[in-house]
Amino acid sequence: MEFTFIDNNKDIDSDTRSLIRHRAAKGWNLGRKINRASRVKAFERQVPDKPSTTTGLGHVSTRTSHEDSKDMFHSRRDVEGVLPPVEPIIGDSVSILSLPIEVAQKDRVLLYDANISATHHITQVFRLINERISRGERITYPTMAVVMSLSSYESTRGRYDRGIIHLLGLYQMIEMRGGLDRIGSEKPEIMQKIYRADLDYALRLGSSPKLDIELFENTKTMARLAISPTSDLNIPFTTSDQRFREQLGTDLRVLWDSVAVLSRLVNEASAGERSKLPTTEFLRSHVWLGHKLLKYAPLSLSRSLNRSQSIAHLGLLTIISSFLCGLDRRVTENSILSKMIQMEASLESNGEDQELLLWLLFLGAAVILQDPSHDTWLIPKTWEIMQMLQLDTWGGMMGALSKFPWINDFYEKESLALYYRVSHYGGIQSAL
Repeated sequence: MEFTFIDNNKDIDSDTRSLIRHRAAKGWNLGRKINRASRVKAFERQVPDKPSTTTGLGHVSTRTSHEDSKDMFHSRRDVEGVLPPVEPIIGDSVSILSLPIEVAQKDRVLLYDANISATHHITQVFRLINERISRGERITYPTMAVVMSLSSYESTRGRYDRGIIHLLGLYQMIEMRGGLDRIGSEKPEIMQKIYRADLDYALRLGSSPKLDIELFENTKTMARLAISPTSDLNIPFTTSDQRFREQLGTDLRVLWDSVAVLSRLVNEASAGERSKLPTTEFLRSHVWLGHKLLKYAPLSLSRSLNRSQSIAHLGLLTIISSFLCGLDRRVTENSILSKMIQMEASLESNGEDQELLLWLLFLGAAVILQDPSHDTWLIPKTWEIMQMLQLDTWGGMMGALSKFPWINDFYEKESLALYYRVSHYGGIQSAL
């Protein structure tokens, strides 16, 4: 067999790559070893004027001068083949991989390393960004994306007191870039991520969003899903109950119907009854709804709402929270929202609010109430309401919950687990 040396550090045509894959698939290369220089070192030889930025990331440049889009493209192309198959650069010399994150190639789960090296990574990113800003350089969109990544990283770690600092810095960058109007017209994808981060931190800190949602609504490029109730959509039964709708009031009733339509669209798409929802429009829709809900009533203790409004508002915010996953693709517990759900459960309620409160408890268990210690109050209260409503089967329970906005694929697993725990508790209580 004829052997041909292939230099992976140079351009390889498609035919040669196809041959490599063919031989690898046949196992012809099994057991063969080729001693060659490190590919990282070879890359460093090709780009001698680009020293490394952080420990373990010798492929990333420390140049902090602003670069145009052409330079950014070449920077991304240069590292191709040197790194694992993860998008390495988001546009300039600051890499998202400079965060202390390791990506498992099989399941793409993000793992966090809190050692000295990780701290050094973060410090280097801070230094690069601060140097760029202090020299009065023009703030680039890739730089803003890095700051958003830092805020997302801190929120995933549960350190919102640190993440809000990055977010406040991002707000200043927005003003330096000409405001949200300009960002929305030039980079709508950046704008929607900024609004998402603003919503996430407002939910976590119990405050109102700092950005004006009117700009989000008026931007022509920020198209959303059609979530206004229409005759061809089967809206859950409770939304058509006249007494309940009167208790909600005009503003909250519109938001309730919009979330109900969004939930129905997701359920139908999951069941294959309609085409898959566009990711971008879906993101914009639930971010817009979250902002509108917090504008209606922030998560604070001084809420001038009646009982039905308070329970419905908390439930809708819980649904929005289920869409706000962190970098690890998970929804972390919201301590403020958890406390407010517990507070609602502790209040005396009339018979009219029992189904609504049961819906809130199952939603909370599926999304927010992740600490096992919540079971000390959650299970007895859920059992009490189930007894009042005479719900003793899972089918009957789902019939009650389906009257309200509910996404089966998102909530069914955890809510079923709660039902089993409550049933076990009920069996013990009955035996006493």
